[in-house]
Amino acid sequence: MNFLDEDLLVKALSKQLGLPRVDFNGLVIDKIALSKIEPNFAEQHQVIPISFDEGKGMLVVAMSDPDKLDLVDEIAFRTGCRIKVAICGENALARAIREKYFNVAQDLPAAGRDSSDLSNKSVSALGEAVAPAMPGTSVSIEQRLEILEQLQKKEVRVLKALVDLLIEKGHFSKEEYRQQLES
Repeated sequence: MNFLDEDLLVKALSKQLGLPRVDFNGLVIDKIALSKIEPNFAEQHQVIPISFDEGKGMLVVAMSDPDKLDLVDEIAFRTGCRIKVAICGENALARAIREKYFNVAQDLPAAGRDSSDLSNKSVSALGEAVAPAMPGTSVSIEQRLEILEQLQKKEVRVLKALVDLLIEKGHFSKEEYRQQLES
């Protein structure tokens, strides 16, 4: 059952994990970034470099599974760069690898874009910190999305309890809290 398309799942994971989402439509990848990872390695491990900042020694790589920390470590070792991960869909990634490394162009419909997409943004706009990935590499993207939703529900309960405690201790009133939420 396909209730959600790949793009929607990637958008949700991007927001939940705090990772930038890559939209390959119109993305210009410079040759220096592409040269950091060999074509066969990129194809075998389904990862593609999308940007390189020589001054910071930072390579931004797009991958569909940001849980692959061992792969991120291997890329850092092979390239000698700090690695920043951006998330993308498996199908879009496979197409991008074929197009950018092997010049196999495919005319497929473009997925919708929003402000969280990475199209022609610079590495410096991505920030320095790499967001933590979820533990466990053997779960599907749908299972990870469900886990993230459960974690988010727990966080909401904790935040609600914290707000209730702050109101109870007199740090602010319910009315002040409501006003703050509305503004």
